[in-house]
Amino acid sequence: MISFWLMLAVLDLAATFSFGLTFHMIFRRIWVAPSLYALLNAFLWIRIGHFMIVAEWVLLILGWLGTGLSMWAGGSLKKMGQVLLS
Repeated sequence: MISFWLMLAVLDLAATFSFGLTFHMIFRRIWVAPSLYALLNAFLWIRIGHFMIVAEWVLLILGWLGTGLSMWAGGSLKKMGQVLLS
C-alpha cells in the first residue's frame, strides 16, 4: 500500500508541475496555476477536509510543491529569454 501512495505522490508532483508550466505558457501569467490549484484545494478542504487521511494531505502538499516549482521554472525560463509559446 505504501508503494501505491509513493507512486501516486510522484505522479501528483509531476502532473501539477506540468499543468502549472502549461498554464503559464498558455496564459502568460505566473499566478494562474497556483490560483486554480488554490481553488481546488479550498473546494476539497470544505467538502472533505476533515475526513482526509495523512497520505491525502501529503498529496495536497506535494501538489503545492509542484505548482511552486512550475512557477519557478516558468520565471527562470522567462528570465533567460526563452520564448514560451509565442
